[in-house]
Amino acid sequence: GSLETSRFETLLLATIEDVRAQQQAFEILANICTSQDADAEEDGMSDVTEDDEDVDESTVGFVGSSDDLNDPVLASVAASGVFERVLAKAAMPSPALREAASAQPATAGLVAQICIVQMRALGCLANMLLSLPLGSIVHLVQNIWTGLCQICASSLSSPALAGSSSTAFLLTPEGGSSPEMDVLDSATNGMWSLLRKCYSTPATPALPISIDVQHIQGLIHLAGLRHLEDARVHAIGMLGIIGQLPQFGALVAQIATVLVAALQEQSTAFQPLVVAETLNSIFDVFAEPPVNQIVAGIGMMGVLQSFLPFLRDRIKTGRTTIDRD
Repeated sequence: GSLETSRFETLLLATIEDVRAQQQAFEILANICTSQDADAEEDGMSDVTEDDEDVDESTVGFVGSSDDLNDPVLASVAASGVFERVLAKAAMPSPALREAASAQPATAGLVAQICIVQMRALGCLANMLLSLPLGSIVHLVQNIWTGLCQICASSLSSPALAGSSSTAFLLTPEGGSSPEMDVLDSATNGMWSLLRKCYSTPATPALPISIDVQHIQGLIHLAGLRHLEDARVHAIGMLGIIGQLPQFGALVAQIATVLVAALQEQSTAFQPLVVAETLNSIFDVFAEPPVNQIVAGIGMMGVLQSFLPFLRDRIKTGRTTIDRD
């Protein structure tokens, strides 16, 4: 009756307000965990010219790698156990629940707010990974990796992304990207940040993560999905790290194949960020003699040589439109 409807509406409004408060809390926490050093480094990178060489790319993104927490606020964040709570919020809601609740006019607004909270939580998680020293989260690294892998798998299996091969299919009616794609992009970015933090020097990893072969196969698959550009860039970057780890030597040939394919398809759909990260990963994984046989077996050198004039032409013609970053 009308009484039950009124109670439901009151409860719904109160819940939405609570969710909005959580959103604001994540925004504040994300700002707290934004390193000034990271901002300075990012600003400094904008001044790099074409003549600048010998940049140590292994240091990019590794802010706060020292175990010394000089900032008392960050020290408090590290000791508070908030990391686990942020990760839990990043996994909500499940795609199935989101789809079911969104179909009901009464709860669609609440679901939209929860999705915003999820995005804020993922962004906050990324900032925390960059700002907090590895020693303060060493006991959580495996849970973070596993949790982010689960979020990615859940997003990829959602109706909006599963079987999709069209960018248009991934857009909302307003023209923005779908929540599922935003979650996938943020989760893969978090995974990439975690790998870079733990394996800044792949030959002597600071903290090995237990990475399942199934996870790597999933990244290889994602690296070939042209319509998921941002997540694809993140996957290619992760393969560039994983491919250097001796325990995954048996998968290097598969990694090489998907990287070469990413370059070969650029003549039909040029994606500058994909090209940049693919070349970075190729240089990282295939720079040493032990993989020469794989390089020769798939004709990688021939692909790179033929790709060079194409890339040069695209850079010339797109000089005013391609983002330098």
